[in-house]
Amino acid sequence: MQSARDGFTINASRIGLRGGLRTYAEAVIECLATRYDDVSVVLPIAVPVPEGVQTIVLPEWLGSPARVSRLRPLLWLAYSAFLFPCRQSRRVLSTTHHSLPFHRHQILTVHDLRPYFEPDTWVQKFYFHVMLARALRRCDGIITVSETSKRDIMAVYGIDEQKIRVVPNAVDPSSAKFESRPNLEGDGVPYLLMVGASWKHKNAMEVLEEHDSWRRDFRLTIVAGEGQYCEQLKKRATNLGISEDVNFLHELSEAELEGLYRGCSALVYPSRMEGFGLPPLEAMARGKPVIVSDIPVFRELFGDAPYFVELGNSASWKLAFSELLQPGSDSQTMHCREGQAIALKFSRERMCLALTAALESIWGLARK
Repeated sequence: MQSARDGFTINASRIGLRGGLRTYAEAVIECLATRYDDVSVVLPIAVPVPEGVQTIVLPEWLGSPARVSRLRPLLWLAYSAFLFPCRQSRRVLSTTHHSLPFHRHQILTVHDLRPYFEPDTWVQKFYFHVMLARALRRCDGIITVSETSKRDIMAVYGIDEQKIRVVPNAVDPSSAKFESRPNLEGDGVPYLLMVGASWKHKNAMEVLEEHDSWRRDFRLTIVAGEGQYCEQLKKRATNLGISEDVNFLHELSEAELEGLYRGCSALVYPSRMEGFGLPPLEAMARGKPVIVSDIPVFRELFGDAPYFVELGNSASWKLAFSELLQPGSDSQTMHCREGQAIALKFSRERMCLALTAALESIWGLARK
């Protein structure tokens, strides 16, 4: 039987309207709210929460938008230090790296260290270099989403590996259906798809620069938030003379995004650094070819299922795109089926088992 001190609050205050952080938070809430008695949730937007769970919805301006802001992180730091709606003695599990300065018992989730190496602002740089470093040493435990990210945290912050638990993200199993539908846009043109290209490290700029490799055979559809990086991408597409070949989409519904996944010729995801990488798995689950950057985390998670490109190597890009011109070939079919098999492994059940094991290890909590 759990005691009152076994209760905890899920801090999902800094997730956005969509994307990997939101998907992860939704899965965490669904898992823990149904397995522990005294769970509350703090979040800035309307995320589905199981019935009976106490929910505190914060102002939307505390969330994480696609537009870079120096003010919002400062407002969050002030809010988390003095106004966070949770008593000091209560345990807190944060689904992101955002710690509460004066709380003793916290578990932090560090998805990746991209902001440490490529910060968006000086505020973010200071947080990852100074404040997060202190918070990780003081917190009860750390969750991350891959072994690659775990090694990065150990190397950068000098954290003992016993303090870090890997809890991978999850793919919606309902999406796992092998598709052979035409890979066409509304006007009958095959297209490549990029999802979540709202930040520089997603490296959509390089795909534009490599347009000679794909422009004759495909159009490019980029799904991104309307932030500064997307504005840079649009300007660059215009300067390269390819704006008619690139379609930028924002604020899509789940059904609209699903349609794009189902209809694309391939997903392109050439990130310079990631902790996980959910869109490639989402595309693989739908039986689609995937082109990703050749970085350690993608080798760890995806095996040989994607087509890997060496960033900065035009020949590597040309080879990857040429593979897409043979739909239905034995090679492409093998890549797609292997990708779907890998995607099926990243279930919410698997994630939940890893998460509850982490809580038992760190806090000694036994699920009901």
